[in-house]
Amino acid sequence: MDFLKRSEKKVDNEIRSTFEIETFSFEEKVIPLETAKTLPSKFESDNFFEIKVNSKLLGYAYVAKAPSKTAKFDYLVLLDENLIVKKAKVLIYREEYGGEIGSRRWLQQFIGKTKNDDLRYNDNIMAISRCDYFCTVHD
Repeated sequence: MDFLKRSEKKVDNEIRSTFEIETFSFEEKVIPLETAKTLPSKFESDNFFEIKVNSKLLGYAYVAKAPSKTAKFDYLVLLDENLIVKKAKVLIYREEYGGEIGSRRWLQQFIGKTKNDDLRYNDNIMAISRCDYFCTVHD
């Protein structure tokens, strides 16, 4: 995955700081095809990885692209060994507007989420607007 190579240093830094480790191994994780078909995103061996220290599983990293208004952005989701979200990070955002999606404040709402959580826009997932971002973050 080309965009992973371009973001490798950012991904490594996020793993180090989130899991509070210096060295780790980053290994492709193959998800059985039948399981992969049931998932809402495309999890494959080139974008889903195990994070290990001395052969002990610490968690997982998922790196993907998602559409924005006119382009796509690259993002990272770090999960613990139980597949609970530890961190979400926008790695590269390519548009002039909408960069608020990368704010820590907005992304924090995903921490602790699991596959069993029902994420609903404007219910348990906040919307982003320029006023929301600037009025609350920059007061």
